[in-house]
Amino acid sequence: MLKKLLPEDNLEVISGLLIAIFATCLAVIDLYAGKFGDDEIIASNEKSATYEWFQAKGVKEIVAESQVHMLKSLVTSGAVVPKDTAAMNIEIGFLEKKAKRYSLDKEEVLKGSKNIDSTNWSQYDNDGKLGNIKGAFEWEKEVKILSAAGDTFDTALFFMQIALVFGAVSLILKSYNMKIIFLSSMTLLSLVGIIIGFIAFKQAIILY
Repeated sequence: MLKKLLPEDNLEVISGLLIAIFATCLAVIDLYAGKFGDDEIIASNEKSATYEWFQAKGVKEIVAESQVHMLKSLVTSGAVVPKDTAAMNIEIGFLEKKAKRYSLDKEEVLKGSKNIDSTNWSQYDNDGKLGNIKGAFEWEKEVKILSAAGDTFDTALFFMQIALVFGAVSLILKSYNMKIIFLSSMTLLSLVGIIIGFIAFKQAIILY
């Protein structure tokens, strides 16, 4: 019955056609896996750079606060002559504003502009505009999403590659029944790989 539906002469043609189709699907999945993999590397580098930026802001904040404490101690201890007290208080006020600004900078660099109140925006982007800073937490989330998608893409590619091996084997087998088994296995594994590849694409595309 099966031989009537799939004559042996036509079986090799069908196998070759399916292998070509599934090899194309493999190439497309591999293309997107590479693209999102590159994006993951970029996001990982940006995450590291943004955390370093955050740490630099933290150091500057600590330095400014230390200067405030030192100057206040000098004033309260009487080490500053009365005529210089007013100037010293002005300097203290300036340093306190500086420390507060660094604190706001840290929040924006860590969380991202869109996740804080617009009144607290303090960082300019490369175009000199406020409110466009992508925070370290956002980069970290992007890396996690792309990493998960990358793992899913790897699984899809694994199924597709195994499927093509089954397809190649089906072409060299002599037994009709074994040809059918390997051809069916290739088709099933390829469909599984395509579905998993689509899932991986959906995982990654939410970032765009």
